[in-house]
Amino acid sequence: GGGATSTSTNGSSSDNDDPNGSSPSDPRPPPPISYSCPPTPGSSLNDKRGDFDLYLDDCETNDGLSLDELRAAPYDAMAPFDVGKARMRPWILRRFAPYLESGDSIYESACGQGLNLLLTAEVLREAGVHDITVYGNDYLESSVRIAERVWDAAEEEGVARKGRFCVGDSADLSHVPSDSFDLVFTGYVAPLFDPLNLLPESAEGIKEKVYNSYRLCLSSDPSELRLRDLEQSRQEVWFARWVSEMIRVAKPGGVVCAEMNAESLCRSGGDFGGVDKEWWNEDTAEEYGWDVDPSSIVMEDVLSMPGWPGDRYHVAMRKRS
Repeated sequence: GGGATSTSTNGSSSDNDDPNGSSPSDPRPPPPISYSCPPTPGSSLNDKRGDFDLYLDDCETNDGLSLDELRAAPYDAMAPFDVGKARMRPWILRRFAPYLESGDSIYESACGQGLNLLLTAEVLREAGVHDITVYGNDYLESSVRIAERVWDAAEEEGVARKGRFCVGDSADLSHVPSDSFDLVFTGYVAPLFDPLNLLPESAEGIKEKVYNSYRLCLSSDPSELRLRDLEQSRQEVWFARWVSEMIRVAKPGGVVCAEMNAESLCRSGGDFGGVDKEWWNEDTAEEYGWDVDPSSIVMEDVLSMPGWPGDRYHVAMRKRS
């Protein structure tokens, strides 16, 4: 999930009743972690004209579909749910399941329509991790609205317990209490397009912005090479803000993961941009004050599968106990 120019005052269907997420007429007990959604989510750095059209179109397509219909449809503008689940299962079994117990709470930053969280919870349940409670945020109000509906249905199926879903910027989760979740992850850090705002505001579409940045990688002009380095530095700061917030809300000893990362445009070429694998190291953790054990940082290449981006990687780490 990424950005939108229109947000509601709160991201949960039960917001006007109880900050715990249950209404007076709701027979379900409140979720174990209590907080309120931000009343007026701020604008995100990656909220630029046209950058989230793909997600918004996907929400429009999926709005009103049943959970079974959503499982059969492309999600997050990529492959069908079952393809994504098969692709992510080995990662979840290696990096999530061994560190979780039944009854734990997990959080997805930029949860989109809640479907990546759903496949994660299904794989965990199949691995014997039951009765977890799921939480998340997304910057798009339309995504959160679908996530609420997805998780109402998924809770009815017994997949997991629905916690709290908010409209909010993943770089600022100040409404979420620190040291709260056993697992915190994101399915994708939506990168900054045109990080230095070199293009006019009228520029629309991701392709034009990505191409303009990639063009700097191919240049031999010293001034353009400086711009290339400044753009990548801005991208790294953006990624660090997301990760810093995920680490903050994780419990001591909890797992923190970023999935489906792309490397920098100069390294990946045809992707949307991101950070190189070697960026995730002890020096970066120290620079940004990450409270993690540097020796716990591990990366895995994403399993290749038709319909999904190639040359991506996952990263996992543990917060210090």
